[in-house]
Amino acid sequence: MENHPGLGVAKFADANGHMPKPDRVSNRFKFYVRKAKLSDREELSFHSCHHTTGSWLSMQGVPLRVISEILEHSNTQVTEMYSHLSPEVMDRAMEETFGGE
Repeated sequence: MENHPGLGVAKFADANGHMPKPDRVSNRFKFYVRKAKLSDREELSFHSCHHTTGSWLSMQGVPLRVISEILEHSNTQVTEMYSHLSPEVMDRAMEETFGGE
């Protein structure tokens, strides 16, 4: 893996330092997901990792613009679709803002 200039984002590279074709990465990911016999294996794809990264960064309070840069999106509107928050994060935000029962 190598770092993306200026962002520190890891990119995959083969033994010769070349980027593999996207379908190769996706196919290998799918192979290992199936091999792991995960319950939702048919819904998982390598792109799921992209969504998870955006969601986790968002839940940690990373600004949307920063997440957008990390995920290499053209604008923050695209990133907003990746920023799924867990119910626990939303509950905590409400409690911190308005207090408990």
